[in-house]
Amino acid sequence: MATSNAFKDATCSRSGEPWYEEQQPPFAIPTSEDLEDIDLHPDVEKYIEKFQSLGVSAENLNRIGISPIEDVHKMYDEMIYILDELIEIVKNSNNAYQFLKAKGLDRIAAVHLKTDYDELKTRILVLLKVLFHVAPTTTTAVIPTNVVDRLLDIFEDDNLALKAHALDVLYAWLPDNPRVQARVMKVKGLQPFYAQIEKLDTNVIKTLLDLFNKILSEHIKARSEVQRTVIDADKLKFYQRIGLLEHMQTPTVCNGLLNIFVSSWSYNTKENNILMTVFELLKNMKQFCIKVYHGKAKAVNLFAALQEYVKGPENEARFVQNGLNVTDVALVLQDYVEKLKHTVKDEF
Repeated sequence: MATSNAFKDATCSRSGEPWYEEQQPPFAIPTSEDLEDIDLHPDVEKYIEKFQSLGVSAENLNRIGISPIEDVHKMYDEMIYILDELIEIVKNSNNAYQFLKAKGLDRIAAVHLKTDYDELKTRILVLLKVLFHVAPTTTTAVIPTNVVDRLLDIFEDDNLALKAHALDVLYAWLPDNPRVQARVMKVKGLQPFYAQIEKLDTNVIKTLLDLFNKILSEHIKARSEVQRTVIDADKLKFYQRIGLLEHMQTPTVCNGLLNIFVSSWSYNTKENNILMTVFELLKNMKQFCIKVYHGKAKAVNLFAALQEYVKGPENEARFVQNGLNVTDVALVLQDYVEKLKHTVKDEF
């Protein structure tokens, strides 16, 4: 079955080309309640119903186990074709809202992201990415929370392309969303992300570090003395329940990040500039991890090498391109180096 242009346009990750080429004009973002006032496009409901019907049939064939696997795959291919059509349709903002009003995320993503058929999972992830791009506020408001469980399972899968897509969705969904962040911490915690580093390509590692830094910055701000007086009380409770700042003071988290930084040093290139993301994260985590790193040989060697990198005039343009002040970065690294160079230990 031929693949539609929707999949070709939308499969790029954050580090590649835009998820799709068409740009929609500005529009007012409806709330989940406003979706009730949107007239449903008939093709959207038709495709969702057909997708569900095929999904039930494929599941029954799988469960009974008397049909050739090729028959099941033919049904999956039909489901993929429908998703390609839906991806194309929801690039239009009005159609995206119509899809969300029809509870398309509940009927498609929440149910079928657990499939073992990778191509089907890929299309669902691409659909999620396009929806977060076209209608981020509304998608966040109506997406079932248990979808994050499926994304985390996919992130621990062996398929590198699926990991990248799943992380793209998390990158769009998790920031400024402590309720879903709390779900991530409850279901998986931080350990799986450390464990996956050696299995990811450089661009995905960069995205993962950037996401972690965004969320860490968010928690630092939300739990600051000034912000605690103005932030919504329920939202603050989620930040406190997550306890990210408390986790940040533990050897497990700090040493896990240190290992990532050491790996990132060897992955850095002119194309990905992964060290720029590392420098941004180092500034935020210094208050938590510098005591953990005190006297550790691996940390001392890494920060000394980073300090030399910052001093190199040939690297100055990279800081400018990434909006970083090289003097500020140098001061942060100097603080690390001075506080870590005493009583060096060979191991953690």
